[in-house]
Amino acid sequence: MKGSSGGCRGGESLPIVVQRKDIMKHFKKYFPIIAYVFSMLVILLMFVLLVFIKTSHASQVTTSEQLVNCVIGEATGEGFEGMKAVALVYKHRLDKGMRLGCEAVTRPDIKEFVKREGKKQKDLAEQIIEKVWNNEYQDTTLGATHYIVSNMAQKPYWVKAMTITTVIGAHTFYKEK
Repeated sequence: MKGSSGGCRGGESLPIVVQRKDIMKHFKKYFPIIAYVFSMLVILLMFVLLVFIKTSHASQVTTSEQLVNCVIGEATGEGFEGMKAVALVYKHRLDKGMRLGCEAVTRPDIKEFVKREGKKQKDLAEQIIEKVWNNEYQDTTLGATHYIVSNMAQKPYWVKAMTITTVIGAHTFYKEK
């Protein structure tokens, strides 16, 4: 019996048209559920990725050595005032629950770079960080949470949402409007 709902026997098969109709009927019935589940999975995946990205950036700086590497890597050429200003920005960012935003620690040669800068620079960075964290310096950045090299050819997208607080050495400092 071709086309019967009782199943196929002895090499019989359902007509292709019936199979397509059944598939389309089930597809139309279950598509909204499948689409909803899929969209929830995508949202969950995006959330997991955002948490991973945020924690991976935050975990870049978990020790005082890494913070020293950041200050030296970002501002060693700026002397005491520039290094202090960068350390102040890091403190402001961490106090606000933001990620550190230190690009220097992503350099593959950061440890070698800090070593080449010498013990004097490392000692200076350590002193600055300690005093910044103990609130022993006046905030010369005026609450800045971001900075860039002043002579950047193309400014980052976030600059438009910021107010310039000051310029110290080769860095321009910003805070949210």
